Amino acid sequence: MTASSVRVTPGRPSSTAGRPSSVTDASVARLLRRLAASSDTGSESSAGDGTCRRTVTTVAPMTGDPVAELPLATAGDVVAAQRRAREAQAIWAGVPVRRRAQVLLRFHDLVLERQDEALDLIQWENGKVRRDAHLEVLDVANTARYYARRAPGLLAPSSRRGVYPVLTKVVELHRPVGVVGVISPWNYPLSLAVGDTLPALVAGNAVVQKVDTQTALTALWSAELMDEAGLPADLWQLVVGEPSDLGDALVGGSDFVMFTGSTAAGRRIARQAGSSSPAARSSSGARTRCWCSTTPTSPRPSRERCAPASRPRASCACRSSACTSRTRSTTRSCPRS
Repeated sequence: MTASSVRVTPGRPSSTAGRPSSVTDASVARLLRRLAASSDTGSESSAGDGTCRRTVTTVAPMTGDPVAELPLATAGDVVAAQRRAREAQAIWAGVPVRRRAQVLLRFHDLVLERQDEALDLIQWENGKVRRDAHLEVLDVANTARYYARRAPGLLAPSSRRGVYPVLTKVVELHRPVGVVGVISPWNYPLSLAVGDTLPALVAGNAVVQKVDTQTALTALWSAELMDEAGLPADLWQLVVGEPSDLGDALVGGSDFVMFTGSTAAGRRIARQAGSSSPAARSSSGARTRCWCSTTPTSPRPSRERCAPASRPRASCACRSSACTSRTRSTTRSCPRS
């Protein structure tokens, strides 16, 4: 299937009141099995240590009806997910980038082909009008296609001037960083859950992601489509839970952290990343991605240039309100030499 053969206009809601007809008990149960907390135990009611796993029930903002009962992950679930992701990443990194890009192209087609499912989920979980939900569908489809087309060139070795021109030769190589931790919010449940994950995956990394509890089903739907597109098992792990329960394990066990959320939480993550090994990128709406380490073959070591940047970006448009911020900033903290 090609992009030109896929309908890209928003359809009508599949239900005028109550839960959309495409969101069934069976489909919700299937998506919940994609959570790392469920896969560890084979049951959504057991925490694996004999105790009862805590759950939380989300509600639809438009009607107040229950959406799903989600099993909350523990720090142990995060560590187990990172272990599985790291094992899968070791194999994925050896797959040629053009083959990895083919997964994103198939995902692009699936998103457009099944966009009505995404629109129903976004509206049901998040409360957006269908027009705004459709913008997320187009954003994710365009992001997938962009990185699928550009990744082979972006990740190709490139020549750099040596210390002694003519006498020395320097080639810049791009290596996957390993396991990328992603923390995504509720206000753009498709764009922000997927937009930072796709470049991480095509660059040869694995992703362990904490999605917002309120909009977890939309992220799980995206991961299911990536599975159908050919993404190997365990490369994209998803968990839900309280930040106080999962944050330390997620940041401490990741090689790179991408966070979108509040300034206070971003500062805490940056402090923790600064005291351990992972680099951290904090974003509140701006789109920045850097998933590969830069490794010159010159005998003299060099460090990647790191500098703060800022970019204005609208933050959210949902639940009958629009919030626009012009003071967002994006920073990258680099590990010490």
